[in-house]
Amino acid sequence: TTLRSVIFRRLSKPKELEGGKTTSYDSTVFEYSRPAHAALSELAPESIFYASNRKVKIERIEMARGENLEYWRLCPSCSHSERIQGVDKQANCPRCANPMWANVSQLMPMVKLRQVYANTKEDDAFIGDDSDTREPAFYNKQMLIDFDRADIIHAYAMKTDTRPFGFEFIKKALFKEINFGKQGGSDQMLNVAGVELARPGFRLCKECGMVQHRRNQPEHMFKCSYRNANNESGDEQSAAGIIDCLYLYRQYESEAVRILMPKLSLAQSDEQIQSFVAAIQLGLKSRFGGKVDHLNITVSDEPIPGSEERTSYLVLYDTVPGGTGYLHTLLADPKNLMATLDLSRQIMAACECQNSPEMDGCYNCLYAYKNSYGMENT
Repeated sequence: TTLRSVIFRRLSKPKELEGGKTTSYDSTVFEYSRPAHAALSELAPESIFYASNRKVKIERIEMARGENLEYWRLCPSCSHSERIQGVDKQANCPRCANPMWANVSQLMPMVKLRQVYANTKEDDAFIGDDSDTREPAFYNKQMLIDFDRADIIHAYAMKTDTRPFGFEFIKKALFKEINFGKQGGSDQMLNVAGVELARPGFRLCKECGMVQHRRNQPEHMFKCSYRNANNESGDEQSAAGIIDCLYLYRQYESEAVRILMPKLSLAQSDEQIQSFVAAIQLGLKSRFGGKVDHLNITVSDEPIPGSEERTSYLVLYDTVPGGTGYLHTLLADPKNLMATLDLSRQIMAACECQNSPEMDGCYNCLYAYKNSYGMENT
């Protein structure tokens, strides 16, 4: 995703341009690129972006006069989604048959984030030595993992009734990460993939992509058709071009491993999940002999037909589109993953922190910067 940033300043004297025209402003254009997974937060509308001793606020996204606007139907129960073009006839979810699939609230306007813009006065953009205070924004994001059952090509289950455990290799899964807007507040609560979450979205013009800061004062680009409303319709014409709740997304296909999670106790579920995630990453790092930063882990679940219960999984996935082959190698024989888990156990058992009653894990075994957000529960 690309940010096009224009830094402008007012000149003390007008400057001549070609063709005999003059201007009272001078501007400099900068372009920055961010990987899609980072841009979904860092380049979201109204985010503050810091680079080259400057800070700018994202005030517009590329809508291509409305051509970038898409409508997606998201299942309230599972991770399935479909882009809707033309007549929408499906009554139930094609994956889990949930009848709420057809609910109007599950049809959501979305844009794949590719290009954003910022126009900033030079004085406002400059960061002094005493003013480099970052203003982080936090968003409600969700990763949806969808795949066809035919793409499961390896599967393994332990023969036990007391501790159900198994895993499967998915050669092609669709990963869709969605930014549903800023955290905070309880407005626009919606269910997507079994998760009820505040999803306020972003408010902007569907044609020019300008972010709307005040509800009664629409903002548009100079050439936007909604800028100059007919006198008869007044603000109503301008308001018609505003999308109140737009979501941003990225998606790609890659390979994944789903690991069945036993039923966890609610009191210790975070501790059990974060510890297991750290243990798997320790084993992967040891097995492959180095960094495996392109392999990520997330939690996913799906509904059990005819029941209110849900099946929980840890999903180990490759962040490189198409996959690198690491996971296929790992699951070519089920013994490989079991050996990886056993290797992780051996490293923990032999770690020096086992000899200290004050320590429960350390940076030589389970603790890692990659898991810093879950370290308290590891």
